[in-house]
Amino acid sequence: MPTKWNECELVSFKEIAPQTRLFTFKLLGDDVFSFKAGQFITFDLPVHEKRLYRWKSYSLANAPDNTNHFELCIVKNEGGLGTTYLFDQIIIGDKLKFKGPEGSFILPEKNPETLCFICTGTGIAPFRSMLWDICQNPVKPATIRVIFGTRKMENVLFLDEWRELIELLPDFQVHIALSRDEKLPLINEKNIFYYRGYVHQIYQHQKLFDMKEPTFYLCGWRNMIDEAQKNLLNLGFPSSHIQTELYG
Repeated sequence: MPTKWNECELVSFKEIAPQTRLFTFKLLGDDVFSFKAGQFITFDLPVHEKRLYRWKSYSLANAPDNTNHFELCIVKNEGGLGTTYLFDQIIIGDKLKFKGPEGSFILPEKNPETLCFICTGTGIAPFRSMLWDICQNPVKPATIRVIFGTRKMENVLFLDEWRELIELLPDFQVHIALSRDEKLPLINEKNIFYYRGYVHQIYQHQKLFDMKEPTFYLCGWRNMIDEAQKNLLNLGFPSSHIQTELYG
């Protein structure tokens, strides 16, 4: 089938960390924007003649809610045509062409006993969508873990929402790896734990997975995903329980 392109309008944006924004768009026209948590859309941005430079894909960061609004969590890539346009040129009310939703990086139909989300940077976006989607469902996984890596405390995304989700989900923990805040005192709080270093040192602690058959979702840059996938397989977790979504 030929690709169907739609039009959307920028409604708002806000800075949620240095060089990172949460954008809200609304679908224009009579169609209803329906998607599954974890999917993505692709913009055709007015930045170049060649499609290679114009088409930029971003994970949907909000849960499906039967409205025509969707959110995208985007970090500015210095020198990147797409994010330069979205950070420095677009204004409220501007319209963009996009296609989607697309992608199979979605929650399983059968509710898993345990979910573990491993990500870096804005790779957290599809997991934010999934977590709020889970909250809307009457049947929830018994255990959910988020393992999130970023550089500094100022780069931690959606921290207030994780605190809110801790009160809404039965066994929800967030483990945050900070790779550049070497001198910052790390103070844990309820079900939120901080570490120095990278995500890999966290999920390799077997105590974190003293649980039934965890299903892993990995989202981030290729090097992180490749290393995490290799480590999880070496720990004895089956490949069928590991789902990946590559950024960049």
